[in-house]
Amino acid sequence: MSFEAVIALWEKGTGAEVFVVTTSVAKLEAKDKEQFEKAMRLEDLRLKNGHYTAVWRPGKGGQFWQGGMTANELEKVSAAQTNAGRRMHCISYDDHQLAAVWRDGTGDQEWIVGEDIAKLKATDKKFAERGLRIHSISVDGGKVACVWRPGAGEYHWVTNASAREMLDAGIAARKNGMAMVKLAVDDSGLSNQDGEWTAMWSKTTTRSTWASMLASDVVATVKRLGKKGFRLVGLGTWQYGDVGAVAPFAGEEDDGNGNDED
Repeated sequence: MSFEAVIALWEKGTGAEVFVVTTSVAKLEAKDKEQFEKAMRLEDLRLKNGHYTAVWRPGKGGQFWQGGMTANELEKVSAAQTNAGRRMHCISYDDHQLAAVWRDGTGDQEWIVGEDIAKLKATDKKFAERGLRIHSISVDGGKVACVWRPGAGEYHWVTNASAREMLDAGIAARKNGMAMVKLAVDDSGLSNQDGEWTAMWSKTTTRSTWASMLASDVVATVKRLGKKGFRLVGLGTWQYGDVGAVAPFAGEEDDGNGNDED
């Protein structure tokens, strides 16, 4: 038996935020149209068990998204969107299905789908030498979907980490002046009972906080952290282990300490 949980990543910021959790593609289409007309753009989109979780934040310009794609379909759509002057903003990978968002942009980009997680270090090093940084990452069944976009500065990431290992990596990153900027979890095997975690930290002056919580706690948590000046930049669902397993743990403080209290 497993239990539905939600992971979320916030950054210090202002302005509106809107989100939906485990919605159908038809409802997502209607919600996105409504938010687009309000000058809101998709900040994050994740696919899980045929349902979508999404975050909208204020934005400008065009965007395009599509879900339920195979890797071959993604390649065709991505080529068309690149030719239209858009770049991949986020990607989600679940049970060989993909969802992605493209937004107006320029510059270099690279992406992979279905690569063994053990190969990610070498791939990232190759793209980092070209001035690219991980822009979006999703892991399922030990396979990675990842997007790189232009970036600079020091960064650190972990994959296939237990919750404890990720917390420890976050503490070390914080001591080096880094904040979490990407967060994902692979629950396909549940070999660690509390998921296998992927996270990225980079040198930034923007504070961040994160949490893993029961789905029923999302609205209250977003509201509470909103009052502290945090806005959602990432949101996804996952299933955590059997009865007696480690429950969803509290998120990182805005300085990365492992809980979201002041």
